[in-house]
Amino acid sequence: TAMKTALFFSVGLLCLLVQTSAQQICFDDIREYLKSNPTQVGNEFFDLLKGCNYPLFDVKTIDGEVISSGDLKNKVIVMNFWNIDHKACVVEIPAFNQLVEKYKDDDVVFLSFNNNPKSALSKFLSKNQCNFKVIAESQRINDLMMPIEDYPINMIFNRKGKLVYGSKGAMQEADKTIFEELSPLIDYLLIAAF
Repeated sequence: TAMKTALFFSVGLLCLLVQTSAQQICFDDIREYLKSNPTQVGNEFFDLLKGCNYPLFDVKTIDGEVISSGDLKNKVIVMNFWNIDHKACVVEIPAFNQLVEKYKDDDVVFLSFNNNPKSALSKFLSKNQCNFKVIAESQRINDLMMPIEDYPINMIFNRKGKLVYGSKGAMQEADKTIFEELSPLIDYLLIAAF
C-alpha cells in the first residue's frame, strides 16, 4: 500500500508539472517540428505535446456510433492508435479490455483508432473481443494527431482535454504493464481538480 501511495503521489506531481508547463508545440505543428528535428523520434516527443488539447474531430465507430471531440468534455480520454498487423497492438487488447471494465461506470472514454480497412478490422473483431470504441480507417485522425506510425501509440487526456501521457511502441509484458501503468494515472485524473 505504501508503494501504491507513492505511485499515486508521483502521478499527481507529473500531472501538475504538465499543467504548469508552457506549451510551444501542439498537434497542428508537431509534424513540421519533427521534420526540422528528426532526432526526436522516441517517446520523448510526447514531452513536446504534453499540455496540448486534443484536436477537434468527428468520427464514427465500427458499430455506427458518432463521436465528436465536443462530446468528450469533462471526461478522461484514453486513445489507442493501432493496427491489426502489429502483434504488439494485439497483445495490448486484453489489458485495455480490463481498463474498460474497471472504468465502465466512470467518466472515462476509450477510443481506439485503427487504420486498417473496415472489412479487415470487422473480420478481426469477430474473432477478438475489443471492449473499447473502435474507429476503422482512421488515417485522417492518425494524420491529424500522430506524425509517427510506431504502433501501438497510447495517449491519455485529462478532463480539460490536455495530453498528460503518451507512449509509442511495444511495452514489455504489455498484457500486464498497460493496466498497471495506466490505471493509477486514470484514477488520479478522475479525482483531480484540473
